Formats: sequence, C-alpha cells, structure tokens
Amino acid sequence: KKCWLWLIDWDNNPNWPKNIWDKWTLWQYTGDGNGPEPHKVDGISGNCDRDKFNGEEYALKEFWESNKI
Repeated sequence: KKCWLWLIDWDNNPNWPKNIWDKWTLWQYTGDGNGPEPHKVDGISGNCDRDKFNGEEYALKEFWESNKI
C-alpha cells in the first residue's frame, strides 16, 4: 500500500485492488499482442508491450527523476 502500483491488465477498463491502492501509477495495457490497441511502435517490428502513466508528461518526468522507481 505504501508503494506505487504498476498495473498489468490487458483490458479497456483496468481493474485492481482499490482497497489497497486508490489509483495506478503505470498501466501495462497491452502485451504479447493482447489487450487494447495500439500494439505496434514505429520503427520496431512485431508487437510491443505498451504502458501508460497516470498523469501529465511533466509529472512522469518528476516521478522518474525522483528515484521512486
């Protein structure tokens, strides 16, 4: 509960134990060709795992640089 959540849920509407975490920080929404589109990344052949940060770009930069990862 005291750490951030990197959620893996290959569904359009992520689900997680909300009694432990009130929100997710990172969400892997697709992997191995499963889950919502897009599965591709320009310049990379084949499917890719795709993730989303729960916040604005500046907040992601602050999060990454804060050594919380």
